[in-house]
Amino acid sequence: ATSLHPLLSDEGFKLSLAKEEKVNGKPAVGVEVRNGNRPVVALYFDKETGLLVKRAAQVKDAQSGDKDVLEEVVLSDFKEADGRKYHTKAVTTRDGKPYFTSYPTAPKVLKDVDAKLFDKPKN
Repeated sequence: ATSLHPLLSDEGFKLSLAKEEKVNGKPAVGVEVRNGNRPVVALYFDKETGLLVKRAAQVKDAQSGDKDVLEEVVLSDFKEADGRKYHTKAVTTRDGKPYFTSYPTAPKVLKDVDAKLFDKPKN
């Protein structure tokens, strides 16, 4: 769901408004995404920039015996690369407690990729 593209083309996804909330101190609009029997994912977009700033969903937590917990991922520190904005910090909590923080780097767009890289391997 967080790649967003399937939400536009896959009829299995159902969207509805979620409660607006503040993320990183700024107002964010929420969208709930449903897909069959999978857990509901709430996506929050910064009202000013339109950037995805938070994802929330119930997940199974192996550290608590596969108990369902609320996992929230807050995205921040956006940078621009190849004309697009990317988050460079993601803070993850589970049931409101710190779980981990990651610092992704901006992806690079590959140009002039050799099409042979996508050929089926020969056995």
